Amino acid sequence: FTIPEKRAISYAIFDASIVDAKADATTQEIADYYKTNAKKYAASQTRDTSQLVFPTEAAAKAALTKLSGGQSIAAVASELGLSPTNSNGVTREALTSSASKAVADAVFATAPGKIATPTRGGLGWYVVRVNAVNEIAARPLASVSAEIAKTIATEKKAEALAASTRRRAGASITANNSLGQTLPTFSQPGVQVRRDG
Repeated sequence: FTIPEKRAISYAIFDASIVDAKADATTQEIADYYKTNAKKYAASQTRDTSQLVFPTEAAAKAALTKLSGGQSIAAVASELGLSPTNSNGVTREALTSSASKAVADAVFATAPGKIATPTRGGLGWYVVRVNAVNEIAARPLASVSAEIAKTIATEKKAEALAASTRRRAGASITANNSLGQTLPTFSQPGVQVRRDG
């Protein structure tokens, strides 16, 4: 009969309270963040769309002819055994990623209620109806400062916590001062020292 080996583990749990006071965003940091991310807060547009994707340009143009003749995109899709993909609030960036830049350019150059020029994308030839154009107003700094402050504080807290963990715990552990010796005497607000085993 062999007695199973046992291990005793000492560890410290660091929480964000040790860096809370250092995490508040300054007015300058908020302004800098807003400037750096200006595109995010600028006026923009999105599109509500219905689309069909065809394997060839000829098939896409044939569908466009039917749509131009007054058929709905749902009716054309039904005739062909397809289902249109309906999407709301589509951004140029999202459409570029999912289809192609050429498709996004064609769609965003099309007026509401019209069909974009059939254009080749990642899955084939896209025939897209623009159902609506949505205008999104710019968001001034005053309206987003609280949101930005929260984002900055979260980032600063994570960075400061990592740095504090390395500095306060790691600096005390040397070749002659093991983790097991250091942790029982380690005392710091926001740090819990535990031992299992």
